[in-house]
Amino acid sequence: MTKSIFLRGSATVLLCVSLSACLGNGNNGTAGGGTAGGGTGSGGSGGTPSQSDFDANIARVEGIAPSSTKQSGTFDYAGQVRLSTRDANANVNGELLGDVAATVNYDAETATGNVTNIAGTVDGAAVAFDGTLDTSTGAGSGTVVAATTNAPIVGSVTSTVVGLTVEGTLTESGGTDTAQVVLGLNGPTLGTNAEAIRGGAVAASTTFNGQQGINGIGAGDFYLDKQ
Repeated sequence: MTKSIFLRGSATVLLCVSLSACLGNGNNGTAGGGTAGGGTGSGGSGGTPSQSDFDANIARVEGIAPSSTKQSGTFDYAGQVRLSTRDANANVNGELLGDVAATVNYDAETATGNVTNIAGTVDGAAVAFDGTLDTSTGAGSGTVVAATTNAPIVGSVTSTVVGLTVEGTLTESGGTDTAQVVLGLNGPTLGTNAEAIRGGAVAASTTFNGQQGINGIGAGDFYLDKQ
């Protein structure tokens, strides 16, 4: 039987993010992001996440052209991820935001990071979750992948994608239900000097209150700014 992450009355609250629309529920699934590395990035920004701030930042980074060369060195990034939530009938019933912090080593092609301060609104009610999702936990990992192509007129172009897989245990604030959650983030670097990263994400829970199970997958996105 499929387990939900958290139960609020009759509503099933799912931590769901993906590159596309909801793919439904399953058993014993996992979420993917980066494929190498580990460790802990810098902490989240704290405070109450703001949907309007997230929308403004996403719009801002969408206006930055993709990087055409691979960055060198190690840099810290900070931003947020937005996660859809769905009820027991797979209908979107809210959104959650979380703070994302990452450290990217472009030379070693590794990345570390975490997601904290997850909160939002579900079924019109404010919710928050305690716990940290981190690249140093469980399936956590991080990678940098660069690919060079020869384009007409402009010549050689190198695109760079940063991937993070973070895992951890989340508990609804004020509640007792817990879930082991895996969240993957993947996106290209943006700007001449990789000033930002923007992409999509996919997430699932592997256990609910200690029992095996997996939740549905929904839609989500994230952005990171170089610090």
